Amino acid sequence: MDIEHVPSVLVGAICLVVFVAAFLAGDIAGLLIEAKMAESWRKVAGSMGFEFDGVKRKCPSLSGFILPKLLLPGTTESAFVYGQVLKSMKGKVEEFEVRITDFTIWNFFTRGPLVFRAVVCVLKADPVFPCPVAVVKGSSSFLQGFASSSDLRACQFSRDAAFGRIYAGFTGELGSPWVITPEMRRLCVEHHQEIDCFFTVNRQLILISTEDNPRRFPHLAQTVVHLASCLLEGLPRTESRA
Repeated sequence: MDIEHVPSVLVGAICLVVFVAAFLAGDIAGLLIEAKMAESWRKVAGSMGFEFDGVKRKCPSLSGFILPKLLLPGTTESAFVYGQVLKSMKGKVEEFEVRITDFTIWNFFTRGPLVFRAVVCVLKADPVFPCPVAVVKGSSSFLQGFASSSDLRACQFSRDAAFGRIYAGFTGELGSPWVITPEMRRLCVEHHQEIDCFFTVNRQLILISTEDNPRRFPHLAQTVVHLASCLLEGLPRTESRA
């Protein structure tokens, strides 16, 4: 049949069918990839003695910490911009509670990642961390958010060039730069390929990782515990609060 004689409506319908089929094929492929990744998380969680959770949900607590640093000061979660946990695992490492999540910031209109998707490792400590602390890569999307925070001040480590080439450090107004100990700085430099940034909020240490291979999660959990131990060294432990 000569294409010139095919009604334009039929051509349009064929194009629409092809487009819808391609769109659905992409969605199906995405679902299969996500299912395979979730199974990898489940196996690693079991090997670590962690509990796996594959239920997607919003996470206001993480969004409340992350969104203002990632976008603009004062940014809060809304129906249009929000954070979602796609899968997670939680358990105990030494005396600490540790949760590892696959966290994404979504755009309501496009249903695509707005700024980033990353693995977030959250450690809950007792007692409260002594003062606010943040360590951020110079190339991180979070750098401007921490640098512009009125609650933090930048620290200089002129004698630690290896750390200074990769990371910026911040503490609370009353905190000393030496809260970010030589051992913490050494850990950051040693694991710079997977530590994008970390920061403390009351009893929590939140680490944003660029490492999304579940087989590295046991190592990631040990790293966040090591960082927390450095910050809490010498502080008395108290009974955990709910």
